[in-house]
Amino acid sequence: MQSLKEHQRQLKHRLEREKQKEEKLHEELQGLRAEAGLREDLEIHRIDDKLARLENANLQRQKVLGSRDRDCMRAFEWVQKNSAMFQRKVWGPIALEVQLTDRLYAKYLEDTLQNYVLTSFVVECREDYNTMLRELNEGSQRLGVNVLQLDEGRIKPFQRPYSASQIKSFQENLGMT
Repeated sequence: MQSLKEHQRQLKHRLEREKQKEEKLHEELQGLRAEAGLREDLEIHRIDDKLARLENANLQRQKVLGSRDRDCMRAFEWVQKNSAMFQRKVWGPIALEVQLTDRLYAKYLEDTLQNYVLTSFVVECREDYNTMLRELNEGSQRLGVNVLQLDEGRIKPFQRPYSASQIKSFQENLGMT
């Protein structure tokens, strides 16, 4: 009888230790969840800040473009409001699509590309091209925006007039570098 009571006491003691371990693990788990939640909150906040900076930069670019070419910005706003009229995505104006991290590169791009390229819109199918022309250039708006079409959003491969070996031969024979 004495040994049964002793055995029962040991089992109760072991059960109590297991309950304490379980409570400790539960507390650790809650702490980890809280820590993970804080990390997630910080990550969400960081992403929100980055998105706000990007949106602000985009708004700044829109303001600059609007001050330089009001018709282009009116066309941009019209495209945003009427996106359901298009079968595919309408890109542009190109100046708003290109994002460069270095202002020097942006200056090079602005100096290299003609203004009509920077203010052009790009469509991916003939139907959207016709819609853009009809609604913005021929309709009551008569904005005169440039629309470029890239079938399926891809540029066709460029066929070079001379092969690399021919160019090398020209360079050697004509003293070109």
